[in-house]
Amino acid sequence: MILSIIICTYNRVRLLPYCIDSIFNQNYDKNDIEIIFIDNNSTDGSGDYFKNLMDKDPRFTFKYFLETKQGLSYARNRGIQESIGKYVAFVDDDAIMKEDYFQKISDFIYQHPKCQAFGGIINVHFESTPPRWENKYINTMFGYYYRGNESFIYKNSDYPRGSNMIFLKTLFDEVGIFNPKLGRIKRGLQGNEEKDLFQRIYAKRHIVRYDPNLIVDHIAPPERTEISFVKRQATGTGNSERIRTQELGLFYYIKALILESLKWIATFLLAILYFFKLTPMKGIILIRFRYWISSGLVGKIGVSEI
Repeated sequence: MILSIIICTYNRVRLLPYCIDSIFNQNYDKNDIEIIFIDNNSTDGSGDYFKNLMDKDPRFTFKYFLETKQGLSYARNRGIQESIGKYVAFVDDDAIMKEDYFQKISDFIYQHPKCQAFGGIINVHFESTPPRWENKYINTMFGYYYRGNESFIYKNSDYPRGSNMIFLKTLFDEVGIFNPKLGRIKRGLQGNEEKDLFQRIYAKRHIVRYDPNLIVDHIAPPERTEISFVKRQATGTGNSERIRTQELGLFYYIKALILESLKWIATFLLAILYFFKLTPMKGIILIRFRYWISSGLVGKIGVSEI
């Protein structure tokens, strides 16, 4: 078994067909991939939906597990534990994999045998008309991730994102697994568990690459374009970064505050640019988004309010 595809879910049965159909549409014709579904206590029938898929495609081995410890990090860690692939790939339950996704992963593995982790492009797929304030900077909240059309080795400040990241499984034996104190829990919008993991990987000087040939589309349903959701997402990001850096020590938290102040400068400059382009709503949402992140970072908005 070369590769384990891990899909974690919590009450997303309406969006699951996007992801599942993209598995069945793969042009990969080998049988060395397993698909692992981790159900994190869903109550909407997701478990039954997964179980009905078990024998649908003979090219892949399908496995289903119920993870009762609540939280995305717990679910991902259970996927690592249950997988038997040499490599493990994490794909969101609302992501659409391009039809050559499995083949491209296989190609990359053989082309870069010394690479311990890698990832690629994440596009945004809006289910409805995008809001007027939508722009490429705020789209990172919807999972958007693009670093060009050339492959490169990451430096410490950047890393693959959760909808499209692949690891050599033995890497987790050395750097540890996802931190359960970080990441989403039920409908909570905390995060930064990926950033925390990759910082540990970089500390061990392992190679992480970006490959633009690995492409997934991330679904943005209408409810995620509501301002209330944007606020929760932003404050969750800031709050999680506060938890992550304070665990590391006061130096790292102060460093995060300084970096946040620099991001404010960039935010104001971008907002001014959008005002000159006569698209002020795009600038206003960036300022509000940065304010909500900062509020979470300094603890003005706590986890219980997200």
